[in-house]
Amino acid sequence: MTQFISYPILLKIDENNFRRYYDDYINRIAFIAAPLMIAELITGFILLFFMLNTIIKTSFFVLLLIWMSTFAIQVPIHDRLSVKYNSKLIKNLIFTNWIRTFGWIFKLLILCPLLLK
Repeated sequence: MTQFISYPILLKIDENNFRRYYDDYINRIAFIAAPLMIAELITGFILLFFMLNTIIKTSFFVLLLIWMSTFAIQVPIHDRLSVKYNSKLIKNLIFTNWIRTFGWIFKLLILCPLLLK
């Protein structure tokens, strides 16, 4: 949803209203995204501990890449956007967020067979 709706909409927000909209968006999405990402990390550790196999190791490695992307790339962009509107930064955010999007899709695809067992 973020990749296809939330981030692209940022390009349509009027510069004069951007900071107010953006601050509200960040506060609301953090309330949802932060607990989910933490739960995903905890689940990843649990799976790594109890079901150590190639699929789980791969999934956990991808999860670490997602977290590295989040804190090395997306969070700094968000920090800069919280100061002022910048369409180039928003486009960069949309582009670099594909790292996380593809990571989550890949994790879903490789973990689905475990759910079907």
